[in-house]
Amino acid sequence: SAPPTPSPGSPPQPAAEPSLGLDGFCPVALIRDKVWQEGDRTYGCVHRGRVYLFCCAGHRDEFMTNPDAY
Repeated sequence: SAPPTPSPGSPPQPAAEPSLGLDGFCPVALIRDKVWQEGDRTYGCVHRGRVYLFCCAGHRDEFMTNPDAY
């Protein structure tokens, strides 16, 4: 069945859980190093409604400087 329709003035419902981008592979390793390297949830971030995982903090930080490049 469909979720209940919120009545006017009711508190907003939490957003859906962001989906996993690139099936959990590190976008920096893929673009820069041309390898499919599995990311680690320790080094994740959300960008445009998706969770991206990175193989290390350095890759996450590089991604965050210009995420649309990846």
